[in-house]
Amino acid sequence: MTIVAAVAVVVVVAAAAVLLLGGGGKNYENIEMTSLPIYGNANEDYTIDQKDVDLIRSNIGGDLSKYPYADADGDGMITEDDVLVVEKLIKGENTTIRFIDQYVYDTGNTHILEIGYPLNNVVTVNPDMTQLTFMFDGDEKVAGYVASHDSYVNTFYKIDNNGFSRHLGSSARIIESAEWEDLKNLDSELYSEGGIGAIFAYNDAALGDYKDDLQAAGIPVIYIRCTDPIHSIDATMLIGFLFGPEYFQKALDYANDSRKAIVDVTEAVEKLDDNERTKFIALCMWRYISQHESQYTKIGTQAGGVDIANLEGNGSVPLNDVEAITIYNDKIDYILNCRTMDCKIVAPSYLFDNSSIDIIKKSSEFENMFFLNLSIPTPCRVMYVAAMFYPDIVSMSDAHKYFQTMVDKYLSYLNETVADHDFNVVQDMTTIVTYQDYLDSKGGDSGDDEITSDISVEALANRFWNIMKDDLNSNLDPMIDYSYTPYELSPDNNSQQAKVVSDGGSYFAKYTLMKDPKSKYEEIKATYVAKVGTTARTSGICTEIPFTTNLTECYGYYVNSDPDAVHVLGSMKFVGYIKECLVELEIVKRPSFSLDEIEKLIDATYPMQSDVSAKSWLTGFDSGSLSAYAGSPYSLMDGATDTYARIQASDSGSGDRHIEVDSSSEAFVTYSKAVYAYRTKTTGYDESGDVYIKMDVDGFEDSFGYIMYRDKSGGFYMIYYAGFVDGCSMDLTLRIDDTSYTVDKANALVKKILLAEP
Repeated sequence: MTIVAAVAVVVVVAAAAVLLLGGGGKNYENIEMTSLPIYGNANEDYTIDQKDVDLIRSNIGGDLSKYPYADADGDGMITEDDVLVVEKLIKGENTTIRFIDQYVYDTGNTHILEIGYPLNNVVTVNPDMTQLTFMFDGDEKVAGYVASHDSYVNTFYKIDNNGFSRHLGSSARIIESAEWEDLKNLDSELYSEGGIGAIFAYNDAALGDYKDDLQAAGIPVIYIRCTDPIHSIDATMLIGFLFGPEYFQKALDYANDSRKAIVDVTEAVEKLDDNERTKFIALCMWRYISQHESQYTKIGTQAGGVDIANLEGNGSVPLNDVEAITIYNDKIDYILNCRTMDCKIVAPSYLFDNSSIDIIKKSSEFENMFFLNLSIPTPCRVMYVAAMFYPDIVSMSDAHKYFQTMVDKYLSYLNETVADHDFNVVQDMTTIVTYQDYLDSKGGDSGDDEITSDISVEALANRFWNIMKDDLNSNLDPMIDYSYTPYELSPDNNSQQAKVVSDGGSYFAKYTLMKDPKSKYEEIKATYVAKVGTTARTSGICTEIPFTTNLTECYGYYVNSDPDAVHVLGSMKFVGYIKECLVELEIVKRPSFSLDEIEKLIDATYPMQSDVSAKSWLTGFDSGSLSAYAGSPYSLMDGATDTYARIQASDSGSGDRHIEVDSSSEAFVTYSKAVYAYRTKTTGYDESGDVYIKMDVDGFEDSFGYIMYRDKSGGFYMIYYAGFVDGCSMDLTLRIDDTSYTVDKANALVKKILLAEP
């Protein structure tokens, strides 16, 4: 019977799809849900196999209450007929299958169905339901799906390109009139195959006004908790089994991997005391607050957080006034805002500038809100939220690595959605978006005009990288030495913000230009001061860092956990500012930090006061070696001091030709100015040609320079080079009237100057 024919029928239920609610005439009231709640799974484990056949045979005519799932055919007895059904289930042969779906989690009532096996031609309602089938190639059984298609182009790439699944209507997650018309047409087209095999729905609301019509048409509705962190794992196994053996094995593999991830997170956070747990509220649909049993709230509670809203129910309620959100001021650590954003990059401004959250901006906790992309599998969602709640226990790197593993193993079709055919969960999609990500996207401040400064944040990041890259990336064991590797210079570095970041971005050295870095410094410092002297979550004592730098002000703390603690690691945080630049450092090392390592990190973050004499440095250089350069002879200028010295051309008409060393407290500012000037001069020149050739001299903490050929008066070369080392800025500008001059000769000259350092 098709939907069209059945609409006029008031109550007709096909024999192949009998719905038994709350027992349906048989006593199923005491049956509990199992991980695979299929009749025939006599031993109630995670599969149906020969063990179930043997168990049923050994209990034929026995007590059904002892093995309720042994009754595969539903006649209320354990007989040889049950064995025959189970053997067909194992082989994937046509039979009738009886099972319990997940209706109980909404209503408390047991919902038992009998359908034809293996199940074909299903319709999924809502994007999470559809995506759930991708994990085990179950989309091959999906005849149609209901979802807001245009919002999930990459996520739905697989089902849109499998050649037979059809997008029904345009609703996001409910059967409305347009979807109903498409359903009727699809059911008619599938008439020769028995019509639509089943509807997968989250709850009755997903069926709109058509629950009775579906029942009349004999199309079973299978209720699936597709977004619940735990029940969705069981649902994957259930659906996989219904589709047949080849799908079940893939579904079982996915379920086992997912279950392990959930267990790992649970075990990682379960030892936290109540006062250590992160307090949160969960939002959905931009500004709806989720109730306690909602799938969104359960992501946070499964990640070890405490739901402060604690609203009764499994839905959500809108935030209609300011008081509805401000009542949580100073009571929560995070606002978890759940959005399904597709497997693609989403601009932070799209989220944080959206007018739908204007009311949330009134909250003092607004900057503690982060968005979670629900286009990632449910166990991955839990890991990402745990990484936000407890970064010292579950790192963002852990979440990225797990998600990448899931993509490579179960969602490889995503490779086809990116140009290089190698989908990277960090580079190719948005997973978590924080308020800091929003600020970073605006240049690190609040979206105003760019900040101008004598400090080069890119040069600072390069210097930190050049000093620390070998240390940070040397470890082979993630539990020894610096963790969350590899580190790298952020590809997003620019004139406003530059970073060296760990895999996953949890740990970093970050340099940001802003209008008032002192205020931000004092805000961050206050949180660090409050930590000093307290016992950290890892059982170590937070201790003030005893080292300073040439920053105007700086402060930080470190903590090494007790060697017997559950999570053994060293953690340090440091913040400071100079001029318009805020400097931040957050690093983790396993199993602990030494003071020498901390001192090296602090120096790498920003240089300490130099003890090198600028005068002695240039006195040690043989200025006679510059005789071939324009303006010679060169000599050390009068007035050289320990903090500033300059070798100058004697011929004043030759221009500003010099070698200069600054070892004052402003040395890095001096270096930043020189680097900025030289980089600016390269604009418009061909880096790979004869006009501009980059120099590269080992031994500096950071440096930049080049030789440039100019065809004037017979041709000559200009040499520009700036380097920073041991707290000193070295700057060189020379000219040589030699058309055969090479970059190697220029490098050798700079190296000779560097080696003259006392």
